[in-house]
Amino acid sequence: MNENTFLCNDSNNAISDYNLIIHRSFFEKSNLMKIPSRVEVLGKKRTICKEDNSTIWAGENCRGSGNEKQSLVFNKQSGKLDIIVSPSLTRRGLCKTKE
Repeated sequence: MNENTFLCNDSNNAISDYNLIIHRSFFEKSNLMKIPSRVEVLGKKRTICKEDNSTIWAGENCRGSGNEKQSLVFNKQSGKLDIIVSPSLTRRGLCKTKE
């Protein structure tokens, strides 16, 4: 697996800085064996459900219509991260590439 690591700051300063790690599967586009890429943040791993040039959507279960199962949205261009903790709580952060 290939990894990209970002250092994130909580927008409310409620928690200390944390890492967002994108684990890229070598087999994510294989026709023989589909192994999805994953995102890890705050000790929890989520499967990448959908990704385009600017955004990653991830969640525990990517099945279903719409985005109801997705609990993480990361904008790769701006670095904005939204983690949906519960229906009434969204943790927001700003991430930059870790050097």
